Amino acid sequence: MIEWHYRDPGTKTGSWHNSLKSYDVYENSEYGEASQYHEIQVAPEFRSEVYLYSCQVTGKKCTSLEEFNQLSNHFLRQSLLAA
Repeated sequence: MIEWHYRDPGTKTGSWHNSLKSYDVYENSEYGEASQYHEIQVAPEFRSEVYLYSCQVTGKKCTSLEEFNQLSNHFLRQSLLAA
């Protein structure tokens, strides 16, 4: 599993992106990916919203990071057993 968090350079409020990939580096195979944006607003009052831009595992669409993790869990367990 590869997870990458990075700050949104277009904002000064701390908004950030979260990108995940379920990937087998030994087989060079990607099993799934998810992309999420965390929007932070500080004025007039603090507010935080999360937007899911994309989510799929082996072609099956998912609707949350929790579902992405559940669908990807099978591949993670296989990798650990093979090691």
